[in-house]
Amino acid sequence: MSSPIDVSTLDVKTASQAALNAAVVRAKQLAAKEEREIQRFVAFCVEQQFKKLELKMKEFDKMEEMMIKERDSLNAKREQMMQEKEQYRLNKQ
Repeated sequence: MSSPIDVSTLDVKTASQAALNAAVVRAKQLAAKEEREIQRFVAFCVEQQFKKLELKMKEFDKMEEMMIKERDSLNAKREQMMQEKEQYRLNKQ
């Protein structure tokens, strides 16, 4: 003869298993949501780094432009000084 099944014990096991399964599903949902948020945040951080880099590059371009103008100005002044020196030398003779 088989032993009688305790219905209340079976119901508790079934309910416990259902609750555990629901908790697992919810945990997976939360993990997926958190993963999406992390990916979004990382993408945002990368985008901000690119913006900073672009700003720095623009500043370097401006500085380079200013240095080229300064170099051209100094070359023009040097050329002018050389011409004045030559003119002075010629006038002195």
